[in-house]
Amino acid sequence: MAVLHPSLEELDRLARPLDASAREVARALARLDESWTIYVRPSIGLDVLDFVAVHDRFGVCIVDVVGWSASTSRPTEDGGIERVSADGRWTRVPHPRAIAGHHRMVVYDQHIALPGDPIEPTPDVRAVVVAPDLTDRQAFCLLAHPALDGPARSVAVWGGDGLHQRLDVLAVSYTHLRAHETYITI
Repeated sequence: MAVLHPSLEELDRLARPLDASAREVARALARLDESWTIYVRPSIGLDVLDFVAVHDRFGVCIVDVVGWSASTSRPTEDGGIERVSADGRWTRVPHPRAIAGHHRMVVYDQHIALPGDPIEPTPDVRAVVVAPDLTDRQAFCLLAHPALDGPARSVAVWGGDGLHQRLDVLAVSYTHLRAHETYITI
């Protein structure tokens, strides 16, 4: 079982508690073997990430979670995302892949990169947006758009139906993950 900081039993003590979707992802991440360390809601600079999974050989994976349903979120024609509010109005929200791409850059800049290293993160620092309440297909339809550029384009998207299988692959090897991970690139 992976080492979680804080542990599953201590998640209720977080300053910003996990919602049900993030708790589901936390339980799935906990299934990784003991060579993985999972940081839950770490603060890095001004950013608070959902999860950072760290492995000595396989690198770092930033995991951002969106607890959205297909009925309360939709893509816009220009590549944005809208969410429905309690009063029934649709409001544009920051794109989760752009946020995850930013988190990847922050982790790389502040914890991985050395002077002289490339400006862009290396493949050892990855990011994924997990939408456990959507199927893979729904997540891809919502979050895929050719207008996304920069760091957001390299962020993987996982729905809930493949979450455990993908984490099992992550636990096996980074090389195997790279061969089977689905990136949205249009």
